[in-house]
Amino acid sequence: MKLAVIDGSGYVDGETGIPFMSPLLVTNGEVDHYIERYKEELDRVGAKAKRALKRANKETLDSIGERRGSK
Repeated sequence: MKLAVIDGSGYVDGETGIPFMSPLLVTNGEVDHYIERYKEELDRVGAKAKRALKRANKETLDSIGERRGSK
């Protein structure tokens, strides 16, 4: 599963697929705006990855417990 794609030539919103960052930005305000959106997207992806890791760890521990219980 692909959680994030980071490309120096641009940035695509993970949910909509719409590019919202480009090397052609011309003002400090534009850069600040898009960097803030980029950070929000990274936070969202990070939280999603942590939830997936927590779920995988729980499944692993449950599986180990089941195997130990069947002996």
